Amino acid sequence: MGKSIGCLFVHLVFATKLRERLIDREVRFLFHSKVVEILDEMQCETLAVNSVEDHVHVLLQISRDLSVAQLTKDLKRLTSRWMKTQGERLSEFSWQVGYGAFSVSMSQVSKVKRYIALQESHHQLVDFAEEFTGLLKAHGVEFDGDGIWD
Repeated sequence: MGKSIGCLFVHLVFATKLRERLIDREVRFLFHSKVVEILDEMQCETLAVNSVEDHVHVLLQISRDLSVAQLTKDLKRLTSRWMKTQGERLSEFSWQVGYGAFSVSMSQVSKVKRYIALQESHHQLVDFAEEFTGLLKAHGVEFDGDGIWD
């Protein structure tokens, strides 16, 4: 094959360090715009982005030139750097070390978009730990409860 072709959708989830509630309404819209801007620069298409105070969900089509690990490392580094410029209370902002990355089939893209769009109402019923372990179980990922939080 003479050309590299890819169509990979990824649902990416990562949390603030110690799950501090730092992504408030004042910064949230600008933060989402920054995520889209960064992903555009990485030649990834953002299909959905939403957050609540302690974590973010992104649905994207990843560039065929990037690994999920490199994309996530760069996205977290650049958004952390940006968040630190958004006021004194965010000057020490950082993300939790780990992340979740889940493959999404084309047939499930609209379902995941809706799920991401409804984060605020979802988290009135379920906290992040319950949500994340639910995602792990839904994707058949075995995990040690102590090993996923830092």
